[in-house]
This record gives sequence, C-alpha cells and structure tokens, in this order.
Amino acid sequence: MSRSSRNVRRFFRIDMPVRYFVTACAPVFDRDIYSTGAKYHTPYIHKQLAEQKQRTLESLTHIQDQKEALTDIFLDIIRRVEFFGECCEMIARGHNPKFNKTVWQDLISHQQGFIKIKPLQQSSPKTHQHLKTIEDKYLFFLNRLVESVSNSSADHFHAPDYLPHGFRIDELSQIFSDSKYDNIPLVQSILHSAEFITTHTELFRRIHDDHCLRQNPTEWPEEMANVSASGLAVLTEKSFDIHQRVHVHLYFPEAEKVLKFDGVIVNIQADPLGRLERMAMNFEFPDGKEQAFLQTEIQRYEIEECLNLKL
Repeated sequence: MSRSSRNVRRFFRIDMPVRYFVTACAPVFDRDIYSTGAKYHTPYIHKQLAEQKQRTLESLTHIQDQKEALTDIFLDIIRRVEFFGECCEMIARGHNPKFNKTVWQDLISHQQGFIKIKPLQQSSPKTHQHLKTIEDKYLFFLNRLVESVSNSSADHFHAPDYLPHGFRIDELSQIFSDSKYDNIPLVQSILHSAEFITTHTELFRRIHDDHCLRQNPTEWPEEMANVSASGLAVLTEKSFDIHQRVHVHLYFPEAEKVLKFDGVIVNIQADPLGRLERMAMNFEFPDGKEQAFLQTEIQRYEIEECLNLKL
C-alpha cells in the first residue's frame, strides 16, 4: 500500500470551489501528436451519439417529399461527421491523422463540405439554407482540426486560441426544439443531425481548448470539488483510467499561486444521470509547503463559510 493510500484520511475533506486542471503524468506512449492523456469519449458520449444518430434515422423514415434524395444527403452527412469523430479519437489517443495517408486524404476531401446538398439550392432553397447552416458549423470545426494537426508535434498541440460558440445552426436548433415542429419529419431530421454534429464538435472543442487552458490558469473555471490536503474529487465530462498517475494543478487567484501535485486516480463513478464522472485522486508524496498552503486555503474557506452562516 502506498503512503498516500495509508494516509488519505488524515486530512479533513470539504466541498469548496476550486480552479483545477489535470493531465496525465506519463505522456501517451509512441504518440505523434501531444495529448493530455484524458479520455474524452466517455460511455455517456458514445450512448448520446448513438441515440442522436438513431433519432435522425427514424425521422428520415417519415419524410414523404424527395425522400430518397434527402435520405441520401443525411446519410452522407452522418458518415462525414462520424469520420470527423474518428479523427478526434485519434488525436485524443496521441495519433496524428496527418500521418495516416488514407485518413489524411479523406480529411482534406471532406473540406469540400456537403456536396450532395447543392442540388437542393434550386429544388428546395429553404431546406438547402438550413442544411448549409449545419455545413458551416461542421466546416469551421473540420478546418480548425486540420489546422491544429498540421501544426502540431509530439510535444505540442496547436491551439492558439479558444474556439467560438454561437453558430447559426445552434439558434436554428433552439427554434426547431419547439413542440410545434414535433410532427414535421424534415425539421426533426435537421434538428437531430444538428445535435449529432454538435456532440462531435464539442468533443473537439474540449480536446482543443484543454491545450489553451493548460497554459492559462487564470482562465480555469471555478468548480465545486471535494478537497483535502491529500486529494481531490471532481465531477468532470472527461476521465482518466483507474490507477493512472496524473498531475493535479490547483490555482488560487487571490495569491496568484499554482500548486502542482502528483496524484493517482483511485476511484471513478458515474453520476446518477451518467453525463459526468466523479473522479477521485490521491496526492502521492506531496510537497510539504504546497500541502500546507492548500490546508490553509481549506481552513480559510471553512472559516469564511461559518462567518457567512452567522450573518
């Protein structure tokens, strides 16, 4: 039993807001693109994608007008988006799509967009316009993926700035979510395919933006966590393997101080909804000064909470 395992309960645990960032201690073996070592494609994400794809396919069966042509278009969109997702998985595992000739050729060809929607510009301009908004979002993320992998190396992931939010298709999806559109198959096909694409693009966003966050502690989001001077437990959309060794970084803005602990993942549990995972980490042989600083911050927070209750 390790020293951290034996002593893990020596310190008081408390739920408090913290700014943290976790990366794998050991880099991905035999990588050709830098990876944080996190697992972004969680079981919940795989389930969500399967459900969104199924809802899209089911809505297609109810289309009456131009059914064959539209079905072909949506199936082509699904194939392209799934390929994008496969490239994201490669990147997360430390494999650069650029170094796989077949994958890279397909990736470049996909930058042409949804070619099959072009005939709709004359026959169904409104449908074409809606699908074009999906294509615009897809192409933005696809082009950023190509840019990132083209400029990355085994020790660096190219992510010069955070990826934007608020695409036209996101606004359209909000409109189409209204119950008055529930019985319009084409609208439902557009809505579900847009959701399917968004789940994939958000995966790439998390992979991409993690590399921005890693270098900018002031921008780490403040989130509630279970904290002690010997460990940390958080709810997260990404995960690591059980018993995997990690670097745990904590940022305290008032002191402008970043603490770094070496830790090990000791427990992973899905939350009741299955969307997040509760990931618990023990610190291994922590630095005494940094551990004392963390203990002081925990005590300070506890005192402030007590004073607030009295007020």
